Amino acid sequence: MTSRSSNRSGHAHEGTGSRRSPRHGDPLVNHELIGTVRWLDHELSRIVLGVEETHAHAGPFLGRDVTVDVSEAALHETGLEDLTPGCRVRVKARMPEVHGAGVPELIGAHAVYALGEVSSSSRR
Repeated sequence: MTSRSSNRSGHAHEGTGSRRSPRHGDPLVNHELIGTVRWLDHELSRIVLGVEETHAHAGPFLGRDVTVDVSEAALHETGLEDLTPGCRVRVKARMPEVHGAGVPELIGAHAVYALGEVSSSSRR
């Protein structure tokens, strides 16, 4: 006969480090935005990103200009002072799932990756 420890709930991988889908109570999902820096404010650590490509749950951001707070973000391949208007970046953020017109005014990024400069012929 096997006895079960009384402190176990019987659910695998339950705890603070578990990954749960939004349907099971975790309100945060991954968003990935790729686009061109349109404007930046070094003092506030914010950029305006023209979103040209999205991954994960970020579809509603496609084709929009969004303000991204990069003050808490890990900057990969560059520093904030190296970003310039026209630079292509990939922004990763973890936030509640966005539906339709409910796009937030400010996105808090957790990682920003510089992808290089945009040629002058492809700028809008």
